[in-house]
Formats: sequence, C-alpha cells, structure tokens
Amino acid sequence: MASRSSSEDEQSSLPRSSKDEVARTRQDTCNVCDHKTDAGSSVLKNERLLPSDDSKLYEGKSRALLSKDVTQSSKCRSLPESSTSSQALYPSLPTDRDHGTFKSTPSASYRKEEDMVVDDGDDRGQFLGISQDKLKKLEDCNQHFLDMAICRSNHFDIAETEKAQRNVSLPARSADQKHVNMPFYQKRGSDERWKVIKEALRRVKEGCVLDDQLKELILRYNGSYRSKWDFDGLTFFCREMMEKYSAHQTKTDSLDIFTILPKMAELALSVESIVPTQIPFLKRRQDQSIALSKRQIACLLAHAFFCTYPMRNADPVRERHSFGSDSLPLPTINFSSMFKFNNLETTRNKLLCIFNYFRRIDTMDADKKVIFKRQSIKPGSFKWKESRKRFTQLHVAMYGQIEKQKGFLQVDFANKFVGGGVLGRGCVQEEIWFLASPELIVSRLFTEGLEPNEVLIITGSEIYNEYKGYSNTFEWTGNFVDQTQSVGGVKVSQMVAMDAKKYYQDDNQFNMDEVDRELNKAYCGFYSDCGKGVDQLPAVATGNWGCGAFNGDRHLKSLIQMMAAAEAGRDICYFTHGDKELMQKMHEVHSFFTLHNITVGNVYEIIGNYVARVKSNVGFLYSTKLYDYILMTFVGVKFSQETSV
Repeated sequence: MASRSSSEDEQSSLPRSSKDEVARTRQDTCNVCDHKTDAGSSVLKNERLLPSDDSKLYEGKSRALLSKDVTQSSKCRSLPESSTSSQALYPSLPTDRDHGTFKSTPSASYRKEEDMVVDDGDDRGQFLGISQDKLKKLEDCNQHFLDMAICRSNHFDIAETEKAQRNVSLPARSADQKHVNMPFYQKRGSDERWKVIKEALRRVKEGCVLDDQLKELILRYNGSYRSKWDFDGLTFFCREMMEKYSAHQTKTDSLDIFTILPKMAELALSVESIVPTQIPFLKRRQDQSIALSKRQIACLLAHAFFCTYPMRNADPVRERHSFGSDSLPLPTINFSSMFKFNNLETTRNKLLCIFNYFRRIDTMDADKKVIFKRQSIKPGSFKWKESRKRFTQLHVAMYGQIEKQKGFLQVDFANKFVGGGVLGRGCVQEEIWFLASPELIVSRLFTEGLEPNEVLIITGSEIYNEYKGYSNTFEWTGNFVDQTQSVGGVKVSQMVAMDAKKYYQDDNQFNMDEVDRELNKAYCGFYSDCGKGVDQLPAVATGNWGCGAFNGDRHLKSLIQMMAAAEAGRDICYFTHGDKELMQKMHEVHSFFTLHNITVGNVYEIIGNYVARVKSNVGFLYSTKLYDYILMTFVGVKFSQETSV
C-alpha cells in the first residue's frame, strides 16, 4: 500500500476562470425556512451577483458582533427587489454603518460575547466557539460508556475466556473463514511449522540472538520469503542499540532491546494459554464487537513482530488472504514490512515505539480490556435533504492533537485497511496514532477492509509513547504514562477509524453522490446505537479528515463533519492544524447557522446548489470557496457592480 503524505499538504492552485456575471433570479420560496416570498423578491437558494475573484471577498474584516437579543427562531423575510442591504433579510446583522460600504460578502465573525477569544498574539492557544471544558465527555456518561463500546447483539468477550480456561474448549487447530489463522494452527494435518516457531522463540527467550541471527530465525518458518524480505532496517537498528548498550547509554534511557526481546518471546510462547479460544474476524456487512485483554493484545503483537502469522504478508490491494475460492480483504499484520530499510530515521523511531511498548509488559494493567466494534448503517437509508436537525455546539482551534483529547470520541483519519502504512512507509495521522498506542495495531489481525457505510470503533486503548514531528520528521521522544481513568475494567478512551475517499481531481468530490458517501461515513462513525439519549453522547474530536494526500476540500470536509455531528447529536471539537482562516470561517458559518436555526437539510440543499455551479464551471471552485458561497447565499447581500464585473 502506498504511503500517504502529510495530511496538511495544500492543494495546488489552478488558474482562475474568467469572471462571469450571474443574473439574479426570482422564485416563490425561500430556501432557509420555506417562507413564501412576494413575486418580485429574489430567492436565496439561486444565484445572485457573486464575485468571481475571491481575493476581494474578505477585505476590511469586521469585528462587529450580533446583539445578544437576537430572536433565535425569527422567520425569514423576503428581500425586496430594490434592497441593497442584507438588513431586509436579517435585521440583526451588522449594518453598513458597521462595515462601511458593502462591496463583498460580510466577513464579521458572528460570535456571542461569551465566546470571544482575546488574540494575545499567540495563535497556539487560540480558539473560537464554546470552551472545551463545556463539551460533554465520556466520563459524563458513566456506565453508558460501556454500552456505547459493544455491539449488544453480537459481542465476543475473549478476555473472559483467559480467566475461565477450565470451562473453555481448546480452539480448533485448523484455519477457517470465520476466525483468525493462529500460528499454532495445523496446516494439512501437520504442526511442523509451529514446532519450528517455538524452537526459534526459545532461542530468543534464552537471549542468544543478535542482529542477523533474528532475521535467520524468522526466515526458518517463512522460507518462501527469503528472497523477498528485507531486514536491513531491523539489522541497522539492532546494531545501533548494541553500540548504545556497549557505551552504557541504555542505562539512562531504559530501552535495552536485548532484555526486551526475551520477554517478547516468552509472551509469544504462552499464546495457547493466553488466547485459549478462536478470534472471530470483524467481517464486512456485520455489526459485531470483540474484547481482548491487554495481555492478550501484547501476546498477539509479539507474534506479529516475530512474523509468525501464516498467509498474512501480502498487500491486501494486490493479494487477498485466501481460503480456497473465497478471499478475505485483510491488511498485513506481520512486521516484516517495518523491518525494511525504507527511511532510516522513520524505521528507527517506529521500532523505538514498538520496543518501548513491549518494555511496559511487566507494568501494564494486563487484565484491562480493549474493545473493537465494527459498526455500519444501512446503505441508502438516510435522506439528508429531509433532515431538520439543528447544529450542535462547536469548539474550533488551530492546534491540538486529536489522540490526546481523552474523553471525546476521537477521529482516526483511517485507511480502509485500518492502520494504513503503520507497518510500512506511512507516518502521518493514523500511522503516528497507532505507533503512540501500539495496541491499536492488533485490529489489523481481525478487521476486514471497511465498506463505504462502515467504521471501526476502538474503546479502552492507551498512549504509551511520546513523540514530536510528522511524516519524515516523526521522532519518538520517550515513554508516556496515560493517566486516563477506567470504568468497568476499560480505559475511558474511544476512537473511531473512518476512511475518507481519495480524489485525484479537486472537483470530483463536488458531486452529490460523493457528498452523500462522506456524510454517511461520518454519521456512521458519530452515531451511537446504545439506546441512550443523544444528550448523553460525548463530543467528537476531529480535524481536516481526508484533506492531505486524499485531496479533500477543507471547507467541504469540515462542513460534512459538522452536519454528521449535528445529525448524531454530538458537539464537535475541531482542530484546523494551523489553518487560521479555516478556523475563522468555520466559526462564522456555524454561528450563523445556530443563531438563525438553519437545519442540516437547508445546508445540504445549498451544497447541492454549489455543486451545480462547479459542474457548470469548474473555475467557480477556485474563485468562490464553499463557506463564502454559503454566507452569500443565506445572507443575501447584493454586491456592487465593481466586484461582479
């Protein structure tokens, strides 16, 4: 699988189209609230005089505020034909006296006074909207937290089988289509491979393995890959750590891999007692969940490090995990691809994360559980145009690490094969998260590729590694002790892996089928089937989902997530990754929506109008951004002829 570049790369600019003069049209109904207009009035939902050069859109930005006595549910009034001001539509909006002469869309930040943030010159702490501490968190949900974590109709608690081994039958020692093919399973009636694996692990446990010897031991039971696998990255790393050991440097950083490896091998040798039952696949088109103990996860990951899983080495795009005529779309799980000499520093820092995780084996709370839940919605079951849901609360900030926002539903910008390139070259949002919390990697063992209407929700994982940087600058900086509290033996943390669609041309995503796909994916990730009221759901922590190598439009993707969160009944905590303009635009548009009771369905229709404009003239996409178009459409400003010519 190709690695993804930084998710914050800016899209390349295309030449602007020539300026078009758009005629104002007349209709009978206002798009905002279905209020009937006079025959001579203009309509918000259709085109009006729009500027074709967005460089003039936000000149002279105003700081005017809406008065606090705005009537939240005021009816939309028709805009007289002769009106040259937005006051005829929304009299509470800033007047021409506040702005000077209106020659472009109003750029005032529609903030409530209590939401104002003083700009102290340090952008890193700046936010707009509601304060983070006012957003609902997982700990506010009490026992409902566990209800949200599992699929009540199809849940497998494998962690409990370890505690009750006497009452559990040993797993079948052969592979099938419903369960993970474990290293000790028989192949064609023979367990010869498992004997070779155990002998290799015993050698590692005894501590008599150094650099190239580890490679040779792994290849003993993976002979068909001898000419294909490259262990240069692992060999270089081991030699570097050996030099540090000789120089007594490991005594200060407490990361002596030659004492960690034997512990990993000992754990792997105990797999038959630690995981005494079969692990079901989280299969496509099936809502189900499984719970594993942290000890079980560490054991399974130790086997992944030693590359013991049969038939799990191929890229899922090129080759499927096959059983006869059927195939299962599963990602790789063996660590062989991480051992390559891809990028020296990236490989080194990834391995430091992995070894630091295994260093914690003796101190981790091994009986605590991590729950993996596959969730879906029925395709075609949702009509966004008909939604009457109002927008929920928004906190938007320039900076913040989503994986550190404990207490919220944290969004993983996932690949359809969860974990993306974590075991290969990849080192962006998802991969870094899986390295900071290696427990997440085990999801690749049993999770089939996600369908457009599916997500994976992981509850109870914790952070083990501190880091800095991104992509080629990623660097492990040390151990991290996660102080997150637990409820019912599960850490109060929850993330959702949801994959955005990749677009090779900017305008391809401006198609209502594509908009529906992303809306449904985000809603699938945000909604809860726990049977509790939506007022008890924690907020979503997210950011520029699918806006890097996948080429998503930041305006569209952020708006889609606000709409999905509103439909699911969750507040949203959004980080723009340093994009100050996006932060301001999101808050401006969101404040307008909430102050005037704009519904999700209303916004969906406006997106449809914007899409139609882009289809008729792709240059419109670059001359007028989506949030600018929304404000122009809803506010109904009549632009001067100077900006429309």
